[in-house]
Amino acid sequence: MMSGVHYDRVVVSISGAYTKSVDSIGVVNIPNHEIGIKEIHRAVSTAKILPIYQVVMKLSMFCLIILRLMILNMLMILLGMSGNRLEVSTHIVISQESHIKNLKKAVELADLRVDNIVLSGYASAIACLDDSEKELGAVLIDMGGAICDMVVHTGNSIRYNDCLAN
Repeated sequence: MMSGVHYDRVVVSISGAYTKSVDSIGVVNIPNHEIGIKEIHRAVSTAKILPIYQVVMKLSMFCLIILRLMILNMLMILLGMSGNRLEVSTHIVISQESHIKNLKKAVELADLRVDNIVLSGYASAIACLDDSEKELGAVLIDMGGAICDMVVHTGNSIRYNDCLAN
């Protein structure tokens, strides 16, 4: 490397032009159990996509906990509560497996290892939005030469993403 710093692992962003997003629901039973991070991750992992696609990111939008009635709330409020069933609404960013494989192969040809792949709009949101903007809501538009990525961020989650490409 020209800077004298050697990197061997990278986080790669993928444009919205090569992704689709779907909203899906994951459900797990937790009979008389306290809700912890493990149960939330289990619920998120049950959200389904089409088999020809590969998940780039799963983003939890909100959860429903069913005690005797359904309570709509944010993830962190659920920790430590008890219930019988946990339902998680997720915003899943997917890409065709061939796109992911080609991206990883290109990075490996540069003698680097891919640690993670994230949506470019998500990476831009991390860099540009502060915590209050993520919580209260913001539309972030990343305008490039040929591609314009957009993410709608509210409640500390991406609710919608899209891309305009030539």
